[in-house]
Amino acid sequence: MFIVLQLSTLLYLKCLEYVEKWQCNLQSEKALSGKGGNKLRTDNLFKNNDVFSDINWGSETVFREQSERAKDLGISLGILEKCLNDVDVAEDLEVLEKELQVTKEQLAHPKISIIIPVYNEADNILLTLERVLKKCTRKKAIEEIIVSDGGSTDDTISIVENFAKTIDVAIKVVKSSPGRGFQQRYGAEQAKGDIFMFLHADTEAPDKFDHAIVKCLQKPGNVGGCFRLGFDVVEAPEREKGCSQIFKMKMNFLQWTTNNIRVKYLGRPYGDQILFMTKESYYKAGGFKEVYLMEDYMMVEALNIFGHIGVADADPVITSSRRWKKMGLIRTTGMTNLIVLAYKLGVPSNKLAEWYYGDKLKEMQKRAKQT
Repeated sequence: MFIVLQLSTLLYLKCLEYVEKWQCNLQSEKALSGKGGNKLRTDNLFKNNDVFSDINWGSETVFREQSERAKDLGISLGILEKCLNDVDVAEDLEVLEKELQVTKEQLAHPKISIIIPVYNEADNILLTLERVLKKCTRKKAIEEIIVSDGGSTDDTISIVENFAKTIDVAIKVVKSSPGRGFQQRYGAEQAKGDIFMFLHADTEAPDKFDHAIVKCLQKPGNVGGCFRLGFDVVEAPEREKGCSQIFKMKMNFLQWTTNNIRVKYLGRPYGDQILFMTKESYYKAGGFKEVYLMEDYMMVEALNIFGHIGVADADPVITSSRRWKKMGLIRTTGMTNLIVLAYKLGVPSNKLAEWYYGDKLKEMQKRAKQT
């Protein structure tokens, strides 16, 4: 059973890879076609590394040497209108602060805005908030916690507001149209932090998550990040004593394939792994789309265009397995994979939401009109 499921997963990932290559080729053909039938010269792209080879770095001749090398390789050279300064000594930091409009404190200790989309999470939200504050290394690292409510009819809002009165970390509730895409976008619009962290109400962040997030985003090339996936029945089995051993084995397998194939191989984390990014990267990616489904996938796609999504060096998150308990592993995972494949083949996200949510989508749309 497990071998068949693993082979099916690998086959699915291979199909997805071919679809992405096909889309990439289409985009490349469009990009290479200029006005009048001109073609961009792509052979020079493979020579770029040679421009930086065997250069007398640290000398006054660096620019001249690179200019001559580029000319020899047939690469056109563009000069920036604005002169950028290196940061070599302490005094250069003042120039950097002025150019980037950030302070030394923000560079050394960036603040995190935690955005939590909720809908009728009265049973989970208090524990989620308590764990966030318990597991961060410095409460000062948290700029605020924004709970973005999608029209809850239970005690979610009152629980959050009452808890906010008992602590010295800013917690506020904002009311949004229902749907995680809408809620996370609206929450981010209210956020003041340097880093945005998007936390699902049924997901638990690991110990020292704030330190792991900052460290991950400091790595060159990382424009965003996530944590490894972990399920409650695997990482905290004492909380789920009613689950069978077979179910735990299945979820353990799903956890392994997610972390070692989908995330590591394809670079495609989902929202239940806690997506995070700098404020600058969030807006550069266009923010979360106002859609009912695939909002996390779209965000990851947008971030991958201009950088890499790193995996934080920390314990995995602990997320609820309630969806898999209710619908079963094969049905839930299979439906998710089919939806992703359909999206890659061009099916609009609104249509996918109709398939996935059914009548529940009509209820969400009805609530949206009331907000």
